Formats: sequence, structure tokens, C-alpha cells
Amino acid sequence: MSEAIDLGLKAKGIGPRGLKPLGDEQYEAIANDITNGTVDPRLAAAFLMGFWVLERDPQQIEALRAAFKGKAFPHELEGLLPQSLNSGATGARALLPLLMEHRELDARQCVAVVDELLDGEDEILKACLLQGLRVKRETPSENIHLHRQLLERSKHLTRPGWVVDLSEPYDGMNRSPSIVLEMAVLLSCLGVPTVLHSVKGLGPKLGETVLDHVSGGGSDLAGGDRALDEVGVAILDQALVFPELSRLRPLRNAIRKRPFLATFEKMLMPIRGKEGSLMVTGYVHRDYKEHIPHVLESSGLSDNYLLFKGMEGGVSLDPKKKNEVLSFGSKRRECTMDALEVNEAEMEGDWWKKRNGMSELRLLKSVQGILEFGLGRVGSEFTIESMRGLIDSGRFDSQRDRVLAYYA
Repeated sequence: MSEAIDLGLKAKGIGPRGLKPLGDEQYEAIANDITNGTVDPRLAAAFLMGFWVLERDPQQIEALRAAFKGKAFPHELEGLLPQSLNSGATGARALLPLLMEHRELDARQCVAVVDELLDGEDEILKACLLQGLRVKRETPSENIHLHRQLLERSKHLTRPGWVVDLSEPYDGMNRSPSIVLEMAVLLSCLGVPTVLHSVKGLGPKLGETVLDHVSGGGSDLAGGDRALDEVGVAILDQALVFPELSRLRPLRNAIRKRPFLATFEKMLMPIRGKEGSLMVTGYVHRDYKEHIPHVLESSGLSDNYLLFKGMEGGVSLDPKKKNEVLSFGSKRRECTMDALEVNEAEMEGDWWKKRNGMSELRLLKSVQGILEFGLGRVGSEFTIESMRGLIDSGRFDSQRDRVLAYYA
């Protein structure tokens, strides 16, 4: 990627430092790279779409237009040509001017967006739809309709009993090791069938996911159902469970942004329990503390949800800090989990050393939060001390080996 586009994406991104002004020379460099074919057209489309959605300064708009004058515009991007924007557009492409005008999409239009992403062949249009929605910022109503249509298009399986779904971001962890596999193993040791699901190599973080730790990869729905019966842990691969969505991975990596798909693909609950289901998911940015419950409560997807302000937006908690926990289903309950007051040196066993220095404290606190606030299990067998004993006894290691062997 060119340095000019990189700067442009950062300057015209969202967030507290977004929409920085660029100079004439910077626009000229961006225009040169785009028209010379230096930049992936999908990335160029994302930049241009973001610009037209966000920029309201006439001088900035004129500077971009001037930079492209006299240059041969790539034919893939003609719909975003600064001199003639989307005149006479039809179909899903007709939604782009609405996004540029910051207009809210209705239910039918949100369905059209999802269907275009999953079924369409126009990569430039898909990049613009994803970027336009994100930089405009999806409204609560749009989030409900987008999630609902993803649910409608996804496949799922319902099995007897209860199921816990650990829903971590599919772009993974890149600042601390993922412990979602260990969380599922420990829960299964306690008699709680647990479902994991993800994908490998998804940007923008390109972080570590559960699929990086199973040599044979994840399974499809039927395989996950069998795994729950045999080892108590299902590990699903999006490529096998929702291939239409998985095929968007190269496009998503190209545009270098986290679209609405990143928020909702983890919240589809591919395996559900007839007697009940608990989805455990996480967030980083405070807005999602309200957005996620609003979407999930509107979906009717599950009986209960547990929302952590987890590490990197995942489902694991920092043992040294107070953590916010929101439990909701029939009613909402907001709690704070205190930091663990335990001598960390005493809590380290041989198993965690194989995981690049991960502390078992993080595992214990995260699972404790699920047991107490999500499942209401507070008996003596579900305390930190009893779980620590289970790990020290070797039973945890044995179960983890069984799960890894099953997916080898």
C-alpha cells in the first residue's frame, strides 16, 4: 500500500482524530497512486467513499477534485469519479448516495446491503457499502436490520440441552494470547458444553484465534454437534459454517477497516440449545455497551447474554482490574467484578508456560464471571479455589489434550 493512501485513510477515518485536513501535494500523491494502479482498487474505493461520506469542507473537496483532473481514472472506480458521482445509479449502488448524505437505511435497504455483500460480484461496490456504513456510523435501527439479515442468511443447528457460546472477535487477539480455547476446556470440565467459532487471518488485526491452536482446523455444524457429545467443546470454522460470509475475507483485509460484519458475525450463535443458550461476548468502545444489548434483545436469538468489557473486545477478563459485566435476557443486571487478590506466583502451573507466559489467573477470573453472572452457578465446585484444584490435578490438561486430539 502506498504511503499516501495510508496517510489519507488515517486522516479521513472515524474516531476522535478522524477527518484531518490534507494538503494539495498529499491529494496529488493519492490521485497519482490510484490512477497509476499502485493501490488495490478496493482500498482506493474505501478511501474515496470515506472521503465523500465524511468531508464537508469545500476547500478539501475542491483539492481532491483538482488532483484527479486530467488523469485516467481506473474503470473499476468510475462510479466514484470525483467529477461525476453516481449519476443514475441503480440497485445496491443507488444506496451509496444515501450513505454519502448520512441518511439512515431502512429495513429493506439493509437487506439489500447484506444480500449484495453475500451474493454480489462487484468488489468495488461491496467495499463502498462496508466503508460507507462504517464511517457514517450505523444507527441502532440499521444495526438491528443488518444483524437480522445476517441471521436470516446464516445456518444454525439446535441440539438438546444447554449450550454456552463464546463469541470473540474474528480478527483475533494481537496484544495478548487468546485463551478462549482454555476457557472452553475449563467450562467443559465443569459439565458446560461450549461452542467456539472463528476464522483465520482476518484483518485489520490479523490476530490469534482459536483456529490457530487446532492443527486440523475447525468443523462444520454437524461436526461441532458431534464434538459437543464426544468432548464437550465445539470449534467451528466460518468457512464451513457460513461460506458466503467467509469469502469476503480478502475484501475485508484489502480495505483495512473493521466493518459492521466484525460486530455481528460473532453474534449468530451457530449451535443453540433446546433447553437454553448463553452467548458470552465482549466490547471495547463504550457505545457498544448499549448497541449490542439493543441488537441482541431485538433478535430473539437466545435466552441469556453476558457482555464483558473484555480484553481486546473478547471474552477474557484482566485479573488485575475491576471488570464491567452486563447480564441480560429476561432483565438486565450490571455488575463489577473485583480484581483477584491472589498471589500470582502460586497460581502458575506447567500448562500455561506452553502458552507464551499466559497467567492462569486470567482464565480463572473469566470462567468465574461466566459461571456466576451468566449461569448462576455459585456452589463450592465453581469457586476459584475448586477450579484451581481442577487444573492442578491434571484433569484440565487431560481434557485440553482430548480436545486438541479431536481436532488434529
